[in-house]
Amino acid sequence: MATTMLAITLALLGMACGSALPQSAAMAGIKSYNKVTMSVPHLNHTEEWYHDTLGFETVAKTTVVLRMGEQPIQLLLMKLPDTEIEFIQDPSAAGGVVHAPAPHQYRIFGISQFSFIVDSLEASVGSLRKRGVIMDFCSKIDATGHNISFFQDLNGNVVQLVELCRCKGEGCCPSLPDSCPSV
Repeated sequence: MATTMLAITLALLGMACGSALPQSAAMAGIKSYNKVTMSVPHLNHTEEWYHDTLGFETVAKTTVVLRMGEQPIQLLLMKLPDTEIEFIQDPSAAGGVVHAPAPHQYRIFGISQFSFIVDSLEASVGSLRKRGVIMDFCSKIDATGHNISFFQDLNGNVVQLVELCRCKGEGCCPSLPDSCPSV
């Protein structure tokens, strides 16, 4: 399972670096990843945390009724320049989803983490630590040499930061931040 997750992560990092899928592997018409949608227990707390901690801006916030007779749900769309996250607060949603912390986040079914590419892992980790975020761990992905770090958002979702290194070998990517625990 860990080998499979590493292969998927490496494939996704390859796509982020500009590697294209072979024509036979790509579904016709898919151009790029659009957004992720997450159900959350407290929309206002989530909006505040993603704004204050990660710099997301609110694009839209609304209440909708999906079917007559159902309780309304609240929707929140937040955005960075190249990334959108949609949050949903549904009063009838079942709670109790257990998130496995990094480095064992792949031990759950469903989405185990989502990632952001950063210019400098050291600067990003330092900025997050000043905002009270505790880093789960930092590491290098051996096959690519990219620096990575993991932390959890206020709802326990595992968030990965990736510092892309454009070359291979020693010295291509800066060393890991001292303030990061490693595995």
